[in-house]
Amino acid sequence: MKQTAMLLAVCTIVFQLHAGVLGTVNLTDYDSFKHDTKGNTVASMYTRENQQITSCTLSMFDKTGTKKIDVTFPEAVGKPNCIVRACDGTWALLQMGDTYYSVVLSTSGVTILGTAANTVFQFRFMAGKLLLSYIGNTDSCQVFDRRLSSVGAPVTVLGAPHSLNQGKYFYCEGNDRTQIWAVKNELIKLIDETGEFAEIYEPGRLCCIQDDDLHKICKY
Repeated sequence: MKQTAMLLAVCTIVFQLHAGVLGTVNLTDYDSFKHDTKGNTVASMYTRENQQITSCTLSMFDKTGTKKIDVTFPEAVGKPNCIVRACDGTWALLQMGDTYYSVVLSTSGVTILGTAANTVFQFRFMAGKLLLSYIGNTDSCQVFDRRLSSVGAPVTVLGAPHSLNQGKYFYCEGNDRTQIWAVKNELIKLIDETGEFAEIYEPGRLCCIQDDDLHKICKY
């Protein structure tokens, strides 16, 4: 019993020693930024004249706040803005006006993997290496890869998708119904029930779909 108590005490101390601020990123001069799940940050900084970009820089910081990449992005010149929508290490999804750009940053410059107009691609969330697009005026969902090429067939959903389990699933609601979908190389509908979504335990993929006094306990 004493050995167990001592082990718990040691584990608690080790955990506490690792908790705290890992680093600080000063983004005062930047116009747009995103953090990824590992604590990296991609940020854009630009100047404008007459509502058009005249110069643009993209930077990437690691979780300690150290700037790893700081490069010019001449493709942004003439665009109205350069908004960072998502990032994953050195990869970033940018929106400039009506067009999305998928790019990779390096110390030598910016590589564009692909582009897509917002009429066919409107970013909702990341699902690993995949991206989910949702076109609100048509309720159309589509999976894209990081080259902004479509993957699988588009589907019509009930409403705006809400990410579950880091984008592996999503739920949407409309017309007093809830749908839950799996995000893979195609979108797979798992649940379609009357009622409203309520989270129970996301890591365990448990939820409640409440239909008046009926609580449907579901696993997706």
